Amino acid sequence: MPIGGRIEGGGGGSAAPAIAWKEEVNADFTSLSTQSFAHDDTFTLGGVTWLVEESDGGATRGIIEAVSGLGIKITPTGSGSNVYSQLNLPLVSTPLSGACASLSDKDLICVQIFLDQDVTPAADFDGFGGVIYEPKPSGELDDVTGWFVYDKFYKSGTQTWKIGSGSTQGVETPQTGSAPTTIEMVYSFWSNYGTGGHSASASLSPAPFATTSNLGHVTTYTSSAIGRNGTYTAPTRTLTAADARAGFGAFKVGSSTSFHVYLKRIRILRAAGDAGGLD
Repeated sequence: MPIGGRIEGGGGGSAAPAIAWKEEVNADFTSLSTQSFAHDDTFTLGGVTWLVEESDGGATRGIIEAVSGLGIKITPTGSGSNVYSQLNLPLVSTPLSGACASLSDKDLICVQIFLDQDVTPAADFDGFGGVIYEPKPSGELDDVTGWFVYDKFYKSGTQTWKIGSGSTQGVETPQTGSAPTTIEMVYSFWSNYGTGGHSASASLSPAPFATTSNLGHVTTYTSSAIGRNGTYTAPTRTLTAADARAGFGAFKVGSSTSFHVYLKRIRILRAAGDAGGLD
């Protein structure tokens, strides 16, 4: 799956004949005025509508607020929030079909999340991450059964990254280097494969994975995980492009230690040329 390439409408990177990336959304959350949000509040930024979810249908999982100049502050509260067995977390998301006109299952998209890890998670399984998921008709996060996640969390004294789609469906790697400022997720709706990465780059408009030195394992949205090498099997579950949403949230599994993270910006890019459905 080709990833690097040129960008139409911004960014950089070396030319690649098989793929070009078009920026569809560039939402700067630091431009918001200071304000609080209630569960299911919406707001428009970057040409799309964003949904704030502080409850998963069963309980309140956190507080989401905007801080002028800093971005959206997400503070997971209580316990039991996670991105493994269910989507139980405070989350800010947008429908990908609203970001990309005529989005179809032929498309390849990249979601870039720019963040400020203001407080480093320091209790087991506290963390944050990006997610691409397919909501259920109920609209409740805890009813979601289809998601793809790239996230960071604390585990047994180590800052750890995981890419996957469920409690036993992922690959974990220890963090090395500086604290992350960017999370990137590339997802193919036509193959139902995806990959993730993170970096400490200061760039706000990088070509996909141009600044990412910590590339996550490729994974397929299936009942079993795969690594960079090995025998690949066809995905047994899929995400539908027309229904999929992309977002960012934070989670707290069981500790009373407080932490928060700032969501500063989200860019959504779509592949053109041979690699994507965009003409």
